[in-house]
Amino acid sequence: MGPFAQVQDVQRRLDFTLSEQESQAVDMALEDLSNEARFIAGREWSDVDNLPNPVRNTVIKAVARWARNMNGYVLSRAGDEALQWANLGDEAGAAEFTDKEIKLIRAVGDARTGHSFFGSVETYAYIAPRQVDDHYVPVDGGGLKPFPFNQPGGGW
Repeated sequence: MGPFAQVQDVQRRLDFTLSEQESQAVDMALEDLSNEARFIAGREWSDVDNLPNPVRNTVIKAVARWARNMNGYVLSRAGDEALQWANLGDEAGAAEFTDKEIKLIRAVGDARTGHSFFGSVETYAYIAPRQVDDHYVPVDGGGLKPFPFNQPGGGW
């Protein structure tokens, strides 16, 4: 399955021109995040022309955000001193969705399934109410017997 957008869609959101190498990286990121969006939503979305706009826009925004900082640099400034790091952890520099974007993609995927989501439902066994006096209990063979069963003289 193809990506949800093209490199030109990402380029329109950037304030700089992508080089040939950066364009190839953006193309791969579009494919990766499109597949990840399919997984998050639990939907195939094989017809990219009929893709919900919120999903397409979310993928484009996530790739554009990544294209601005492909190496995953983090900058710390204190007065006149500045430190810059790269490769902070396994996923540093990887294109990824934010938590808010994941919730949006999941919500659009759930809304398009045609099934309503009700959450958890509890069920209870239903027993028809019987008219029983508070001081009597039902016994085998019908009728009522005084409570407690423990009578003077023994037995139930």
